[in-house]
Amino acid sequence: MLEEALSRFHGEILQTPPLYSALKLHGYRLADLTRAGVKVEVRPRPVTCHAIQCVQFSPPSFTLEVHCGGGFYIRSLVHDLGNALGSCAHVRELHRYQQGPFTEQDMLDSNEWTMQNILIAIQKAKETHAAFLECPRTKASM
Repeated sequence: MLEEALSRFHGEILQTPPLYSALKLHGYRLADLTRAGVKVEVRPRPVTCHAIQCVQFSPPSFTLEVHCGGGFYIRSLVHDLGNALGSCAHVRELHRYQQGPFTEQDMLDSNEWTMQNILIAIQKAKETHAAFLECPRTKASM
């Protein structure tokens, strides 16, 4: 049942972002609006799941490996997967292996968080991923 349900989330899908997220609505984070008691309506939006598989299954727990595009929310995936199985599900642990061009090898362990190591990592990122880090320029006419 799990494998069949997972197949529904492969490819381009519509996904509703969680209310407790950094996604902005009218300039405010959804999480801040939700915590303030503001009722917000979040519409599903297209996201891409390039690959998804169950790598460990020990009921009632399971571990997924997901390769997805930007804007994809794992918490929403797991919530929707629980619904698809006629149950509920939540994320207990999340491990991100890559964000954009940055991989685990680019990360500093928390015991390496010194000003010198952080500056070296930033310089290395600038050299290795310059195109990714460029801010788009905008023109304003007056």
